Amino acid sequence: MTVRLDPEVASMLAALPSVRDAGAAGRRIIEMWPLTEAKYMDNDAKYAESLQVRVCRSVAEVLLGQSIAIADAEFVYEGAESIPGREQSEVDALIGAINAYDDMADYSCAGDVELVLNALDSLGLSWDADQWQALDSTLREAESAIADELEPNNDERDLETQIIDRLLIAVSALSQTVQAVIPLSALGEEGDALTDGEESIGTTGSGHDGQDGLPAAARESVVLMPYIDEVCERLAIPRIYVSSKQWPELVRCVTDIHEFTLFIAQAAKSEWDKHYEDLVWDKDEAKKLAKEEDERKNKEALAAKFAHVEGKQGGEEVEL
Repeated sequence: MTVRLDPEVASMLAALPSVRDAGAAGRRIIEMWPLTEAKYMDNDAKYAESLQVRVCRSVAEVLLGQSIAIADAEFVYEGAESIPGREQSEVDALIGAINAYDDMADYSCAGDVELVLNALDSLGLSWDADQWQALDSTLREAESAIADELEPNNDERDLETQIIDRLLIAVSALSQTVQAVIPLSALGEEGDALTDGEESIGTTGSGHDGQDGLPAAARESVVLMPYIDEVCERLAIPRIYVSSKQWPELVRCVTDIHEFTLFIAQAAKSEWDKHYEDLVWDKDEAKKLAKEEDERKNKEALAAKFAHVEGKQGGEEVEL
């Protein structure tokens, strides 16, 4: 198991249309830096906060095997320790996810793999010694590959190519770290994780015992959901978001580097497009457009009303 992709494989993956689309979406964001307008800086801060809430919500959903309202996740993010009408297990899962996110928040700067391992305690995951050792070893190899990429060099890669190369490092790092903590017996010939009951959010699961809800392998590896964010940040590319509903699918295809790369590339493009749209959002312009849209609808409704009245009156005159 190695984090470094074979050069021929990397070249093949880099040429995939989905990967190139992701590279273009990433370039569009990075070219906006350094942010100078207050509007952009404010929007980016709001985006970062929203992303953290979304990631922590998804982590908690995977742990519980059930859906969580975004309003509940926001409430706990703001400091709530209980929510009226909600099971305490939901709140505890959200608190654990937020703590885990905070535990590894400095990884993007320091590259300290211990920060990722510390997050396990916050999530309440119980791994055996082999899983700990396998993840520790793989994280360190991933960090070595990342450090090599970040070494100052004089190559003449354009920005989009650099983003694609770094995205593939993130893809390989996530692929290998997920596999490091999933027992081989939990992966079928096509990388399908064995399930321990229903496979979709909100079906039957509600506990941490792995007896129902999402696949056990998805729960076992969920600590790596915020890790991929930190890896992207460390590689100086935009962060990636994978939802709780997507995570089991990610686990299923983790052993197929081609399929896994397509999965992550599509997730990256989707999130990077959202990031860009959030960055350039103009509150005043949005209000103006909303007002114009309301006025247009009111005019159309009024015109339709008059047409209806005139038509009715015309019909009455004909009947007379």
